[in-house]
Amino acid sequence: MGAATAPTPAGPWTDSGAPVVAPRPAAGGGFQWTIDPAGFTDSDGTRYLYWGSYNGGIHAVRLTPDGLRTAGAVTDVARDRFEGAYVVKHDGYYYLFGSSSNCCAGPTTGYAVFAGRSRSPLGPFVDREGHDLNASRTGGTPVVASNGNRWVGTGHSSVVTDLSGQQWLAYHAVDRTDPFVTNSNGWLLRPMLLDRLDWIDGWPEVNAGTGPSESSKVSPVTTSTTTAGNVRTEADVTDAGQGVSAHGVTAVLSQGNLKVTNRAGFSRSVPVPLNVPGTIALEVRGDQATAEFSEDRLGDPLATVQLPALGGGPASPVGGAANFSVAPLFKPVTRAAPTPRIGSVDTQYSDEFTNGLGAGWTWRNVSPDATVTNGALHWKTEANDLTDNNTAAKASLLLRDQPTGNFVVETKLHLDVGTGTVRNYQQAGLLVYVDDENWMRLDHVAGGTGRFIEFGKRMRFTPVGAPSVVTFGGAMIGPPAETTWLRLAHDVVPQTGEHRYRAASSTDGKHWVWGAAWTLPAGTTPRIGLVSQGSSAQTEAQYGKATAQFDYFRVMR
Repeated sequence: MGAATAPTPAGPWTDSGAPVVAPRPAAGGGFQWTIDPAGFTDSDGTRYLYWGSYNGGIHAVRLTPDGLRTAGAVTDVARDRFEGAYVVKHDGYYYLFGSSSNCCAGPTTGYAVFAGRSRSPLGPFVDREGHDLNASRTGGTPVVASNGNRWVGTGHSSVVTDLSGQQWLAYHAVDRTDPFVTNSNGWLLRPMLLDRLDWIDGWPEVNAGTGPSESSKVSPVTTSTTTAGNVRTEADVTDAGQGVSAHGVTAVLSQGNLKVTNRAGFSRSVPVPLNVPGTIALEVRGDQATAEFSEDRLGDPLATVQLPALGGGPASPVGGAANFSVAPLFKPVTRAAPTPRIGSVDTQYSDEFTNGLGAGWTWRNVSPDATVTNGALHWKTEANDLTDNNTAAKASLLLRDQPTGNFVVETKLHLDVGTGTVRNYQQAGLLVYVDDENWMRLDHVAGGTGRFIEFGKRMRFTPVGAPSVVTFGGAMIGPPAETTWLRLAHDVVPQTGEHRYRAASSTDGKHWVWGAAWTLPAGTTPRIGLVSQGSSAQTEAQYGKATAQFDYFRVMR
């Protein structure tokens, strides 16, 4: 990764003369994916660079003050399940945003954004449940994922702030009804989306957890307006004495400090660690004023000051500050959207595996390695796999009818794949099946040295004016454990009649991570069930088959 500098955004640009990060050899040969750079400047003025992808993971390093050279050791901050790093600081935590899953599988693109947080810009970053983003059983709290509308593949994000102080997530996605460039032999269309970013109980969520929007119900505030009540004002500053004022509070750049003074004459100053031009933003909410000095307005302020606001007053620039604006202060969303309702167990569609397989099950290719003993279904992973065109028809599937209407199917799964070893791609979990070209599965998967929960979908798709293709993609959910609980919540999309399934996982059966949703066409008759597959001759020669233990299969509604 290189860098260039210029006196203005329009150039002329001058190459820095050497890579900021040179090519980095990979352990097995070749090179790590040294891509997706993202800068961050801490409040002490230290600059950091984050980069990386699936081959190597995400890394971080300190930079020299000019940002053109590294200055210190490289730290691994997230494993090779993530790419597209972006870091912001919020309420004393550093939040690492990273994208995960496949970016480019047409209508089954499972890309999604996850976050972890740390008290240090170099990590360790952990998710809401305390799982490390750098662990084999990889953590990550969902920020945005597909929700069953037209958008899938919601990933590679950055954070911007509008004039009201509201943050927005900018990211690209795929329209599952029109995913490819016409006559391009599979080139993907990935338009940019912009959605409201909410901070709920200390964690970022797009649209309070409801995912990408299809229409612009709200939009960023980009126009300055006069206002009363809670207010946000900002301006660009280059010299001492420049700043903004509102509600009797003045915030200015003063001898290398951000100085804030209220109507009573009370003043507070904090140093601005870098001698750079920037922006002062002043927010007044009730009787509290908060001022920030930022170099770039991208979630990494160099100085922050809070003090009481005493009474009203007009908003105005101070000392010739440029690009002044004032707008009503945003109203934060503090409550997440509800997750799917969990009803009572419907025994007609459920099985506790207490006396062999219960009524209602049908095998598609009986597995000789599946037995019911001691109140559980034990099923060794087979080498046949529904994603393999050569073995899909041979795969053993345990299926039963699904009920009509809304329901949640849940299983408790123990899969003995351990951690840290390469057991590609032994997996087991829940299945929703129409036929070998149209299905979805929620599995605990061993991939490389990582372990993850993947909600995969396979479908046949016919692009406009092109032959039909079969695509497969997977969306990551929460981290697995030695014993993992899996859920799929089904409903019918009112506008289309499609079957929609939203996935969740848990490491204790109590705290659930809800993630992506996939759909199946209206008019189909999906069946639900279990799978244990994805093994290989190489894996079995070294480790043997893995054994999936399903303690129950419950349908709740």
